[in-house]
Parts: sequence; C-alpha cells; structure tokens
Amino acid sequence: MIRTRFSIRAAACPTRPWNWWSLLCFTAACASAAEPFCDRQVLFPKEGATVCRIPSLVVTRDGVVLATADRRVGSNHDWGHDTQVVLRRSEDGGRSWLPIQLLAAEEGVNFHSGPSLVDTRSGRVFKFIKKRPASFKSPKDFHAAMVHDPERWHRWGCGSYVIQSDDSGATWSAPRRLSLEHPDSTGITDVGNGVHGIQLPDGRLVIQAYCQASREWEQERDNPSRSFLLLSGDGGETWIRGAEWSPGYAAMEYGIAALPDGPIYTNQRSLGPLRKVAWIDRPEAGAVVDLRPDPNLPEAVCHAGLVFMPGPDGGCLLFAHPAVENRQGGYREETRRRLTVRMSADGGRTWPTARLLDDGRAGYSDLVSLSDRSILCLYENGPEHYDDQISVTRFNLEWLQGGPGD
Repeated sequence: MIRTRFSIRAAACPTRPWNWWSLLCFTAACASAAEPFCDRQVLFPKEGATVCRIPSLVVTRDGVVLATADRRVGSNHDWGHDTQVVLRRSEDGGRSWLPIQLLAAEEGVNFHSGPSLVDTRSGRVFKFIKKRPASFKSPKDFHAAMVHDPERWHRWGCGSYVIQSDDSGATWSAPRRLSLEHPDSTGITDVGNGVHGIQLPDGRLVIQAYCQASREWEQERDNPSRSFLLLSGDGGETWIRGAEWSPGYAAMEYGIAALPDGPIYTNQRSLGPLRKVAWIDRPEAGAVVDLRPDPNLPEAVCHAGLVFMPGPDGGCLLFAHPAVENRQGGYREETRRRLTVRMSADGGRTWPTARLLDDGRAGYSDLVSLSDRSILCLYENGPEHYDDQISVTRFNLEWLQGGPGD
C-alpha cells in the first residue's frame, strides 16, 4: 500500500474549567476545528501490461465503500482485448480495503463499466456494465457492425446489463440484460460510462445513458451521440427514458447530482476548452436540456467526478477534474494532469473553492462523501501515464478549504 499524507495543523481547542457549560463549548470548538487531512493509496495497481481504468465509487446504506474499475487484460486501450470488471470494498470509510473481487469476466468479451448506484431505501447496490466482443479494435468498427447487422450482435449478447448486491457488495447476482431503446438510435443504446447514478428525494433512481445517433461518422469528435437519463420508479426493476439533450461529443460521459432545491445538475465532458453544464428541472421524458460552456471550469477533454455533499448549511457540490484547458479540439494525453477538486455552495453556478489534489498525471475520477464528512476521490494516475493505476484519496472540507499550501 502506498500512502501519502498532507496535513495542516488546526487551532488547538481552548482549555477551560471543567463544568457542563465549558464541556459543551469545548466539544463544539473541537468539532468546528477538525484537523485537515489528505491521505492517498493505490487501489488498483498496474500488473505488467494489464491496467485498470474507468473508476466508479459509491457508499452503501450501511457505510461500506465500493470502488469498481475495468481491468484491461494486457492493454490500456479501450478496445481489442478482454476486459474484466473488478471491485474493492472498504468497511472503515476508505482507510483500508479488502482484496480485489472479480464481478464480470468472460473470455473474448470486453466489458465496459457503466454507472454504480445505491438504492438507499432498499439497500440494494447496482453495477451497470456494457458487453462488447473483444475482437473489435475501435468504436467505429463496432458501430459499423451494429449498423450493418444489429440482430447478429444482439444475439451474440451486445448491450447493457446490470448486476446487483443485497449485502453491500459482498456477493452479486448474475447479470440481467436491460432492454434500452431510443427513437434516434442507429445501432446501440447503452448505459453511460463509469462514475455513479443518483436517487431523487421521491425515491426514483437515475443513471446516465446514451445512443449513437448517426449511421456514419469519421472521427470520435464527429460522433453525434445523444445523451439522456434513465429513470426507475420501481427500485431498479425497469428503466424508462427521461430528459435528453442534442446529439454531440462524449454523450456517455457526464456526472449528475440531485440538488436540494429540486433540479438535477449535470456536468459533461466536451471537446474543450470548457466543461458543459446544465440544470435539469424535469427529469422525465420530453424535457430537452440545453448544455452550455461553464467559464469557471477548464476542460482537459476527460471524464470527471461529481457529487453533492449534504450538510447543515445546505450542502455543496464537489467536482474533480484535470484542470488544464485543452484547445486542440479532442483527446490529448498531455492535458490529463493536475487533478483538482472544486467546491460550489450555489448549485454549480460558481466554484470559488479549489485545491490541487495531484500535481502529476491524472485522468478519470469519481467522488463520494461519507457520514463522517470525509470525502473520497477515486482517480486514474501514474508516474509515466495518467492511466498507470487507480488511486484513492481521502480528505475533508478543512483540507479542501485550506488554500494552496500543503
């Protein structure tokens, strides 16, 4: 285990005569003067040519933290190899982690991770996955095959699946295939890529989804895919299409967070140099979302982590991303660095608080907040490449608000 610790000394609690009023004041002072901390350890290390990517992070109803990733056998590429879905569990708030569990693996199959999700009413945990033949070398080749002969690849098993756990991730069900449709789909309709879904105050579950919306495209940046929400009102048994937005780049990679005043905030990868965001007032089908660039959020052209952290003051949004502007109009490895965590107290309209989490190479990430007010960030990083390994960092708001120094 690799562990790095940064800390800032907090002011000492006052010393006073020990009566009940002094004890009450002492307790309140200590509670408000928590010592900032930031601990990091590697969860999914590189194993020769095998690397793990696409982090997802959730906390179960009884406080167990579940970190999942794709284990790409013998390669770090998106396509052209077997890929397994793996899990690590923490029963002590991210301080220590149990050994790696294998959730999905099949010879000749490239499993792509979809969102993770917890139903806090039932306690059930969901992990969504996408099944692809390992023989396809690129998304363009796969899409062309789906357009040419969709029935063949449907029979093979292409599509989205869900596995579920009723014991906080200790054991999991067999995969269940999802029937997902969109009228604009030209071959494949699937769940989104990594990170996590949300639960609305009325109990409905929400995850990310997308579909290809054109029969032909030349480059990834020209791929007119459509993003939309999937909603479940029956505890994850069935899923229906919800709000959507116009076809565009990186339709599968966006974070969502339920804000306390009603809307769903979404933050999506773009071609740069700025992230694209929206506030969704109605998550149901028929609502059309208008994404716009956020001048406060530089875009490295990379997936990013997002979570709403509840609190007595109304709570806040937390966002983690490589804070480097990419002005080249597409993926560039050199911009995936300087992972930064930001905080917003006004639902994502401004981001006055930011702190550098990792000054080196870093890529995709996900965030959760825990009942003890600590925060976990699961993210890709490495000494040579941004996706050499997946690490987890545990920190608190006192550290985040402590300024640029260590």
